[in-house]
Amino acid sequence: MSRDTGEPRSAAQRPATLHTVICAEKVLSQLGASVDALLRGTGILPEHLDQPDTMITHAQEIIVFANALLLSGDSGIGLAIGNAIPVTAYGCRGTAMLTSPTLEVSLRTAYAYPLLGICYFHISLEVSGDEARAVLRNYTYRPDLLVLNTDVCLAAIRREIMGILGRELMFSRITLGFPAPPHADRYSEFFGCPVEFDAADTAVSFPAAELASPLPIAHPHAFEIAHRQCEKKEAELARWVPGDLVGRLLALLFENPGRKDFEQLGLSLSTLQRRLREVGTSIGELRAGVRRDLATRYRNDAQYSPKKVASKLGFKQPESLNRLLSDKS
Repeated sequence: MSRDTGEPRSAAQRPATLHTVICAEKVLSQLGASVDALLRGTGILPEHLDQPDTMITHAQEIIVFANALLLSGDSGIGLAIGNAIPVTAYGCRGTAMLTSPTLEVSLRTAYAYPLLGICYFHISLEVSGDEARAVLRNYTYRPDLLVLNTDVCLAAIRREIMGILGRELMFSRITLGFPAPPHADRYSEFFGCPVEFDAADTAVSFPAAELASPLPIAHPHAFEIAHRQCEKKEAELARWVPGDLVGRLLALLFENPGRKDFEQLGLSLSTLQRRLREVGTSIGELRAGVRRDLATRYRNDAQYSPKKVASKLGFKQPESLNRLLSDKS
């Protein structure tokens, strides 16, 4: 089932393994949250967590993050989730990072494979004078989850760097492109450096001299093999389409958010609705999530007027778009 619409896929349509969901489940279970509540509305079943290589969409993963935020009642839960993701969770990408000759080669290799990185941002390594920065850009998903996704990403970068160096790295500063959230005081403690909010960009900075640091398990042959595996896997993921019911339905809705006909799923409407109820979601709930994602994407593009955005999302009136974006549920 090809889903080539001629436009780049949004972050929510890209593939992800269950590794991050599994890490989130471990964090939330320590807080007393049930796995069923965490997976509500995703189409992911508890038994799937025993199969970490199962592929889902970012749209399904992001529902897990939204559930984690609700269940924990903690605006900083993303830091805990990101910190729980080891570099080895990234498969051949993680192997390539660990066996790289230096920290710089490791990070540049990692950021060259964004699909393997399973990230909601474009990450780049930038060097200016004596400062190196991992910079996060191009967030294209739900604004209400920007802070959580940023925290997951930054905490995962910190955990990755510690994992490949085999030691702590002294960060020099953190800049965040949003106002101070309720957990603002945790950043300086977590990263051990000053933090700036409402910054021009979002980045974690450290001394550029660290980029030349040799890695403790560098292995040229293993690195070359892992690098080739990364190239192959990244190309495969670029062609990936979902196979589970929720993922397939989301693909149809991203293709046409106003779609009413779902015959391509091979189910009657009543059976489809029943199957979705069994996994705690509905067509309306998934459609609203897709519309929020695409609305954010189109509204950041100057060529789309509010009227045109509303039309692309299947709304007859622009006012419906405003109501959708004001509803954070």
